[in-house]
Amino acid sequence: MPIDFPSFPELVQEKILDRLDCYDLYNFSETSKWSRSLSIRPAKRHEGTIWVSLVHNEKRLKLSYESSSHPQSDIEVILEFKDSKFENLEKYLSVRHSTLFANVTIYLSYWCSAPFESTFITFDRMTQLGYPIVGCGVNGVMSNEAIVRVLMTFRKAERVNMGFRPTGDFTNFDFVTPFPESLENELLEIRYSKWVSPWLINNAFNKCREVKLFDHYFVESDVIEILKSWRTGSSIRKLLLFFDLDGSIEDFGAKMIEINAAPVQEAFLSISQKRARLRGYVSSAWLLKQNNTGAEVLVTVGSFSHNGTHKQFHMKDEFELLPETR
Repeated sequence: MPIDFPSFPELVQEKILDRLDCYDLYNFSETSKWSRSLSIRPAKRHEGTIWVSLVHNEKRLKLSYESSSHPQSDIEVILEFKDSKFENLEKYLSVRHSTLFANVTIYLSYWCSAPFESTFITFDRMTQLGYPIVGCGVNGVMSNEAIVRVLMTFRKAERVNMGFRPTGDFTNFDFVTPFPESLENELLEIRYSKWVSPWLINNAFNKCREVKLFDHYFVESDVIEILKSWRTGSSIRKLLLFFDLDGSIEDFGAKMIEINAAPVQEAFLSISQKRARLRGYVSSAWLLKQNNTGAEVLVTVGSFSHNGTHKQFHMKDEFELLPETR
């Protein structure tokens, strides 16, 4: 039996709408201009995250809505994989495209394999429409083409954590042409990064704020190339990677001076830094200034004695120096 909702007293209407979850409230708001205006107040109570999770070997997508500000939280929706897509995925995520739910964000946790590659068409369309994807964790065993597709699809997501191993022929794959524009992530974290070149850091990752690259050692000349390019213009303010030192740290320091990086001494203030020093971590530091913005970063190169020529490279814009080295 249909319920004549408009005939309820205003207070009763408000109580009912306050109890609706974000999906039901969104559907109600889409029925008329009156219902949309009525949904503005209760929609403000929804502040949370829609977690989109695809589990390995399961042809199901789980959508979990978590909110600390609404009684109808911890909602789970399971979508089945049919006809190369997850049914009604856009319907559920369209909640966030509504201006009513400005405080609801989307976070993806995805295990990718060949059958699910088609779903990236949906996610690509969502990002083009401006859906605010606050974070994306994507792992799996896929092709080099998939690496590029994931990065380009989520190029405007706030945080991206990717764990794809490149296929064996990655050295012959063109990782340059597929990037017509730079990524704009606040944090880009890539594991199995042996496919990443200095060109990508300087031209495709250059609008990211923080970049972390793991499971690969760059060569020393790559590091100098990256720093030379950074001086001429880049939005990167934090960069973590690993590389092999060609000669001595003094030889590397001479190359740093050639690019106008001044040697300094970092003040080790954090507990983790102090503990590392006690365990034998040794590092050298230089201050580097960007030509076009005047931004300064601290570049540190360090390792434990047993690591030999394997060095950790860290560039950061938040640091403390010993007073006499300023």
